[in-house]
Amino acid sequence: MPASPVSNKSYAVSRFGVVIDGVDLTSYVKNVEGGLHKVESTKEQVGSYNHPTNHLATRTIEPITLEVGLCKANPIIDIVEKIVNSRQHKRLSGEIFHADANSKSRFEQDFKNAMITEIGFPALDAAGKDLAMMKLKLQPEEASFRAGDGSSIPMGSEKPQKTWQNNSFRLEIDQQGAVTTHVTKVEALTIGVTAKAIQRGGFLLPEYMPGQIKMPKLSIHVPLHHAGSLIKWFEKVAAKHKASADGAGYESTGALTFLDTTTKKDLYTIKFEGIAPEQMTIVKSEGGSATLKTCKFDFYLTNLQLNK
Repeated sequence: MPASPVSNKSYAVSRFGVVIDGVDLTSYVKNVEGGLHKVESTKEQVGSYNHPTNHLATRTIEPITLEVGLCKANPIIDIVEKIVNSRQHKRLSGEIFHADANSKSRFEQDFKNAMITEIGFPALDAAGKDLAMMKLKLQPEEASFRAGDGSSIPMGSEKPQKTWQNNSFRLEIDQQGAVTTHVTKVEALTIGVTAKAIQRGGFLLPEYMPGQIKMPKLSIHVPLHHAGSLIKWFEKVAAKHKASADGAGYESTGALTFLDTTTKKDLYTIKFEGIAPEQMTIVKSEGGSATLKTCKFDFYLTNLQLNK
């Protein structure tokens, strides 16, 4: 009797499991990749022989990239908040399972002592229809892999929460008279964490130490006919205000809030500290185009705080 089409499929891209620190996060993970060993080769000239030899040199582990849903029940958000708000870095260990169409394990990865080196909040668009997903990059210090044993993989032990959408948000600037009620887009915010590699003794793989946290730029899009107050702020900063080392007189504070689909309930807030405009760009003018004229403002951020 011929095998069924499903059993003939050795792998399925939609069948995977992710466990971090013993917690099954599969229900919240949209995609996952990376986490395998990588070896760099080097060439070496030997004597007068015109053909150099090759041999293996530096060994590293590729970063693990995760895209996870933004929802209050996701435990990874608590870890991210402690890193950004309090500089409390936590080493993570876990497993990644790749399965066939029957959800049976075909390839398994383990990782240990992983640092979160990148935290990305999604781009927001008033006309968008996508779910709001957070991107994370983890740098492990140790990793291993093996063929799967055919057992059933974790498929999410937690009941998935309704994730947030990227079209429901509110941006507020607390000072400088800026009106942001007509913001149509907020570009993605990516927070970086410096990971310094330290090679010790005869160990093949380096250790990683956390360093500086790199604040993102805030970029927003506004229809030109609603951008008057932001233009005045940018004019004050770029064309009229004398430089000041501490930003007094032109910096402000603000907040970006994720809203539910009714736009009446606050779900999550990112608070900005020490914000000021760096650049203003007007969308290219084209004859005969009926597209609404918009402008883009780029702001620097001195610091931000994540709050549920």
